[in-house]
Amino acid sequence: MTLTNKMKRMRDLMLKCSPNVYHYFCDKKLKEWILWQEIAESSNGSADNRKAEQAIEFSVDLYTKEEYSPTIDKIQEVLDDNRISFSYAGATYEPDSRLIHHEWRCEL
Repeated sequence: MTLTNKMKRMRDLMLKCSPNVYHYFCDKKLKEWILWQEIAESSNGSADNRKAEQAIEFSVDLYTKEEYSPTIDKIQEVLDDNRISFSYAGATYEPDSRLIHHEWRCEL
């Protein structure tokens, strides 16, 4: 799978969780949205002096005003159902925006 196809796949998976999905940035003031981005190549394999395999690390961030948002579990369910390796990096409260920020690290 090409890098661009992996990016499109991550976008499509996040759209199963919410209609408010953005790549890199969001300039809307919504009650809740998902922001995702590719971070780096996390591992690779080479053969015959060519890249044979490439795993990309993604960050998935949920910004919400809802304390127990159902989107939290939906993100994990979609990642798990699609065999995407992930870890929950935690949550922080951002007092300036009054948003709760949840973050996952995924590998595809």
